[in-house]
Amino acid sequence: MRSFILFFMAALAPTSALATTTFDFSESRYSMTGVNGYTNDTVTSSDGLYIMEFYWLQTSGHHHVSSGIEYNHNNSGSNNCSQMQGVYIYRVDGASFDVATIDLYGEATIGEMTSYSNGTGNFTLLTEYGGSSSSPSTVTIGAYGVTNYTIADPGCMGGTSGFSLDNVVLGSSDSDGDGYDASTDCDDNDSSIYPGADEYCDGVDTDCDNTLDEDDALDASTWYADTDYDTYGDSATTNVTCYIASGWVADSSDCNDSDSSIYPGADEYCDGVDTDCDNTLDEDDALDASLWYRDSDSDGYGSSTVYDTECYQPTGYVSDSSDCDDAASATYPGADEYCDGIDTDCDNTVDEDDALDALTWYADTDSDGYGDPNTTNVTCYVAAGWRQDSSDCDDNSSSTYPGADEYCDGIDTDCDTELDEDDALDVLTWYADTDNDGNGDAASTDIDCYEPTGYVADDSDCNDSEQSLNTNDFDGDYFSTCEGDCNDMDATVNADATEIWYDGVDQDCDGWSDYDSDGDGFDSANDADLDGNYGDDCDDEDFDINIDAEEMWYDGVDQNCDEWSDYDADGDGFDSESYGGEDCDDADLDVYPDAPDEPYDGVITDCNNASDYDADSDGYDSVDYGGDDCDDANSEVNVDMEEIWYDGVDQDCDENDDDQDEDGFTVDEDCDDEDAESYPGNGVLDEDCEEILYDTGDTGGDGEKGCEGCSGSRSPVSAAWLLGLCALVLRRRNSSEAGH
Repeated sequence: MRSFILFFMAALAPTSALATTTFDFSESRYSMTGVNGYTNDTVTSSDGLYIMEFYWLQTSGHHHVSSGIEYNHNNSGSNNCSQMQGVYIYRVDGASFDVATIDLYGEATIGEMTSYSNGTGNFTLLTEYGGSSSSPSTVTIGAYGVTNYTIADPGCMGGTSGFSLDNVVLGSSDSDGDGYDASTDCDDNDSSIYPGADEYCDGVDTDCDNTLDEDDALDASTWYADTDYDTYGDSATTNVTCYIASGWVADSSDCNDSDSSIYPGADEYCDGVDTDCDNTLDEDDALDASLWYRDSDSDGYGSSTVYDTECYQPTGYVSDSSDCDDAASATYPGADEYCDGIDTDCDNTVDEDDALDALTWYADTDSDGYGDPNTTNVTCYVAAGWRQDSSDCDDNSSSTYPGADEYCDGIDTDCDTELDEDDALDVLTWYADTDNDGNGDAASTDIDCYEPTGYVADDSDCNDSEQSLNTNDFDGDYFSTCEGDCNDMDATVNADATEIWYDGVDQDCDGWSDYDSDGDGFDSANDADLDGNYGDDCDDEDFDINIDAEEMWYDGVDQNCDEWSDYDADGDGFDSESYGGEDCDDADLDVYPDAPDEPYDGVITDCNNASDYDADSDGYDSVDYGGDDCDDANSEVNVDMEEIWYDGVDQDCDENDDDQDEDGFTVDEDCDDEDAESYPGNGVLDEDCEEILYDTGDTGGDGEKGCEGCSGSRSPVSAAWLLGLCALVLRRRNSSEAGH
C-alpha cells in the first residue's frame, strides 16, 4: 500500500511573525467510503483558517483514522490516472499560504501532476506505490504563495493503492522573505516593508500601521510653534513631524511666541519688553528712547548743552533743555517773576507786568477815591490817576460808589449791582395776596420800592390761602367769608343759621357732613346724599351707634351696625341659649348645635348635652374611659342590649356570644347549648355526647343480677345516674362562680 504523511510548514519565516496551522488527526474519525463523487467529507482546522476536503473521482475508496494517522485507500484496481483519490487543502479566506515539508509513511516518491479535466483543481503532489513503513520520512516541499494544494493517488499503477496523513501543518505566505506573511505584511513583495520596519518621510507605510510618514519617522523634522505667526518659533513647544504644519516653523529663536511684535531683530522700544530677543531690555537704541538734559540746580529744567540718550530718565537729568541759568534753582522757564530786576522766568525781560508782586491799578476818572474795575493797569510801579481799589460801578459819577445812599430811582448808587433795594431810604411795605382776592395778609409782608407780584397795599385778608375768604359781604347777611359765611351768595347760609339735615346744604357753616346729624363722624345709612350714596351709620340720631362703636352684647342694640344678632357674641350663627337661642357656649366660635365634636377630649362642641365619652350616643360611656360600653363605635352594643347568639358580636358586653346555656361549653362543644344540664361528660353523656350504657348483670332478663346472695332494690344504673347529676350540679356551680 502506498502511504505517506504531509507536513506543511513556513520554514523560512520567523515563528514570531508567521502563523502555522496543523492538521494532526489525533482525534478518531469514522470510515467514509466514496464512489463517483467529487467531495465526500471535509475537516476544518482548529483555528478555522483551512479546510481539507476528501474526494474520489470515478473510483471507489474510503478514508479513516487509525492510531492518529489518516488513511486514504484507492480501491480502483486499475491502471487509470483519471480514477483518483486525494485531499484538497485551501484557506477559508482565499489567501495564499506556504508548503515547506512533508512527513511520509512508506516508500513513496513525489511526482508532479498539473491538472485533470474531471479533477477538482491543480494537483501539485502525486504519490506512487513504493511499499509501506511504520516510520515517517520528512520531505521538503519549498512551495510558497499557493492558493490551494492537492495530495492525490491517481491509481495509475493499477491495483489497490492509497496514502496516509498525519500532522499536516500549513503556514501563511511570506513572498518577500522579510519574516512576515501576507496576513500582517502590508506589502509582501517588498522586503523593506513589514510591521515594525523603520518609517521614513517618503509617502510609504513601511511599518504597516496604516499611517504614512508618522512623527517617529527616522528623518522626521523638529518644528517649533509659531503661535503669534511672526515666523519665529518657540523652542519650548515642539512637534516632530515629516512635514511642516500651519503655525509651526523651523526656527526656535522666538523669546515670546504669544506676541507677534517680539522676535529676533524686532524694533526695540522703551516698554520693559525684550522685543528683539537679545536678553536686554530698553536699550539706548530703542526707537522711542529719549534725549535727557543735565539739571545741575535740580529745578526741573535742563541745560541744552549737556544731554544723554536713554529709555528712562537718568539721575540728574530731565527732558527739558530750556534753563537759562542751570546754576540757580529759582531761575527757569515759567518761574515766578518778581519786581527785582532779575529775569527769573528766562523770557529775556525784567520786571514784567506778570511779576508775582506786580500790582493791579484801576482808573479813578471821577476822583471819588474808587477805581473802575474795567480799566486796569498791571505794573511793578504805580502811575498818577490810578487806584488799587476797583469797586466803583460808575467812574463818571462821583455820587456813585460803594456805600453811597440808595433810593428808589432806578440807579445803583451804592454799587452793589442791585437797583432800588429794600434798604432804599424811600422804600414801601406791601402785603401778600396769595389768593388774588385783592385783600392782603398783614402777617406776610415785603419791603420793596415797587409793588411786587402777588402783593397789595391792603392788609385786611383773614385767610390769604382761600380766595373765597375775604371781608366782602355779597349776600347782605352781615357775615363775610372771613366772619364764617361759607356761602356769601346765599343770605340763609351763615354762622348763625339753623342747620336743616339731609338736604345737602351746610346752613350753619360748621363744615360737618349734612348727613351726620349725631356728629359721630359717620353718615346716615338711611338717607342718601345728592349723588344717591348712603353712609354706614345705622342710627344717625345716636352718637354711640356707628360702624366703629364697640358692641354691647345682649342689650338688643346693634351698636356697631354690623346687622349681626346681638345675642350671638361668638359669631357662629347661633344665639346664646341664655337668650332663647341654642348655643351652649356663646363665647366659643367652635361650639354650636351639630358642630363637629371630637369624642373623649372632655369638650362638648355640638351642644347635645350627651357624654363626651359616649361616641355612639347609646347612653353608655366607653369602657376605655370608665364606662361599660365594650364597643363605643356601635350603638347596638351595650350592657342593656339583648344578645344575638352565635353572630360573632357580643351585644350585651358580657364577653359571651357562643355559650347560650352558660354550662361552660361553646355551641361547637356542647351537646345542647340551650340545656345547661346537657354537656359532654355529665355522667349520662360521654365526651362525644353519646348516652352511657351500663351492664346490670341481669342474665335472666328479670332485672336481677346473675349472682347468688345479691339483695336490695338499688340498681347500678340508678347509682350512676345520681353520680352524673352530682357532677352536673358541681360543674354549674363552678361555671356560675367563674362568671361572677
